Amino acid sequence: MPSFVRPLNLKKPVVNRKLIAWGFILTGLVSLGSWAWGRWQIPANHSDAANADKGEGGGFWGPVKITYTVAPKSPPPMSSETISALQKLLDSTSGKYGIYVYRLSDKLGYGISADKVLPAASIMKVPIMVATYRQIEAGKIQLADVEPLLEAIGKRSDNEAPVTLTKMIGRPYIQQTLKDLGMHQSDFDQNTTTAYDLAQLWKTLYAGNLITSEHWRQMQQFLTDSIFEERIPAGVPDEIQVVHKVGTDINIWADSGIVMGAKPLVISILNDQVDLAAAKEVVPQLVRVIWSAESANQ
Repeated sequence: MPSFVRPLNLKKPVVNRKLIAWGFILTGLVSLGSWAWGRWQIPANHSDAANADKGEGGGFWGPVKITYTVAPKSPPPMSSETISALQKLLDSTSGKYGIYVYRLSDKLGYGISADKVLPAASIMKVPIMVATYRQIEAGKIQLADVEPLLEAIGKRSDNEAPVTLTKMIGRPYIQQTLKDLGMHQSDFDQNTTTAYDLAQLWKTLYAGNLITSEHWRQMQQFLTDSIFEERIPAGVPDEIQVVHKVGTDINIWADSGIVMGAKPLVISILNDQVDLAAAKEVVPQLVRVIWSAESANQ
């Protein structure tokens, strides 16, 4: 065997003394570091303890803070019981109905036959009011010249005022206003709309689009406490303001607007071919069912 080859003793275990030494050193360093970390995290006195509770003092970096976000509780969806209650009322009466409810704060909506095209009747006067305010803001007409007409539409649903305003503004501009309001299923010439489209109208106005906040406030004044408060307002508590416009014609007894509760709510109820006596009972009942379901979300 060559002299430079050292015989290996298989009976004697091989020990790497340097590796063991470094292991002891590293273990000691880790233990020392853990002790130092714990020592600096403990407040020195009661004052430090109080500060530690506030996230102050208590070591190199202070106490560890854990932050988390609690997801907001989603509003309750429309229950099957409420839908059934609404449908039961509709089944018990005559005519065609379209209903749509929209939570302005939660941006959730639901309805029954909400896309059914039905007569708008005098509810179409609201887009005429909006178009008029837009023309005022464009400098085309003066508020003083049309303000009595706007008030007559809102408070009394006057029929001459919208005719006069339509001549001043022009039908094409009112038709464009319908589109800008998101009323894509509505027809100004045919005077038809849907419950869903009317929710888009109120949603756009509530969001502060198309007209200034000053003019929107005036619209709200004109469309509140009108001579027609026996529909949507009759189905909600007396103290709650309702900004709305009714639609009345032969076999039509409709209403649409915003219930200004803690969380404003759009309610649109359109109909056609109804028995007026029956509709005068059913429409407030429909609103009461909706409000009963929605009051938990207020």
